[in-house]
Amino acid sequence: MLDNRGWVWAAFVLLFATFVVLIFMQLQRPDAFPGGAEPPRQAAGDPSGTTGPSEGEQEASTGDHNIGVWYDAEVRRWAIFNQDLADMEEGTSFDVHVPSEGAAFVHRATAENTAEDETYLNDPFTNAIPDVPPSVTQNWNPGGEGGTYNDHPVGVRYGAEARQWVVFNEDGEAMPEGAAFNVSVLPLGEPAFVHRATPANVTENRTYVDDPRVNGDPDAIIFATPRQREG
Repeated sequence: MLDNRGWVWAAFVLLFATFVVLIFMQLQRPDAFPGGAEPPRQAAGDPSGTTGPSEGEQEASTGDHNIGVWYDAEVRRWAIFNQDLADMEEGTSFDVHVPSEGAAFVHRATAENTAEDETYLNDPFTNAIPDVPPSVTQNWNPGGEGGTYNDHPVGVRYGAEARQWVVFNEDGEAMPEGAAFNVSVLPLGEPAFVHRATPANVTENRTYVDDPRVNGDPDAIIFATPRQREG
């Protein structure tokens, strides 16, 4: 039989074990940001500011960072992030496109469709259509699941032998299995909106997008392109 001190010790051990399990589960969340960094509550509360600079105000330089998009399930927002984890520079602006349904799809690099620095697209919208190059944006976690960094500049080329378009790392580095891409089969045209990184929506290496067309939708397919600095 346990005496009072024994019961207190047993309760302490049980409480400590529960705490450890909860911490472990949090770190294993598939929608957690890579590296274990969670978005601060201040940024999560009201990510806003999805507008371009005011008249007469210059945009920040786009820098040399490879970017991607990431869905944060906790705040139900998409974010544009620097693949190298460098801080997102305030003032950086992006053209954001939200294609109509059926005009885009998500491609994942697998062992079957990837060789060295290339991954082959296999979709009826792009196969055997050499004259229409697709547009791509790296997607860290399509549908809010997964998470693979590919900190490399990417391009597309048409593989005549396979009759498929290829997404490749322009620096020749290996394409990681699990890397995912939003792929548009139609010209993007004018952006749906311009997103600008501001103190209100920047957290570390990412800037949160706030637009009703994509908020709360982990399956949204969006494209982000850095805007060149004017002036």
